[in-house]
Amino acid sequence: MLTFLTLAQARGVTAAGYESEAEGLLEHSEGLYRMTEVTVRPRITVNSEAEVARARESIESAESRCFMSNSVRAKVNVEAEVAVASGQK
Repeated sequence: MLTFLTLAQARGVTAAGYESEAEGLLEHSEGLYRMTEVTVRPRITVNSEAEVARARESIESAESRCFMSNSVRAKVNVEAEVAVASGQK
């Protein structure tokens, strides 16, 4: 989230809302239980249709720049949803 918000702000995007859920895959490997995959599903609301593309670009950039994702051994997937706030164009 922090990486996304920083990159979005640099692109002129202000998130009107941000929610996220995650799930992980725990597998028994080589005698140990390990998280082998994590899927993060952020739901981002922006103020205008014009911000949607820039928000998506920020998400794509955040995937490779996130220090948490880069610090874990498990594969990290991001399945983002971007919406425009109600009543906004």
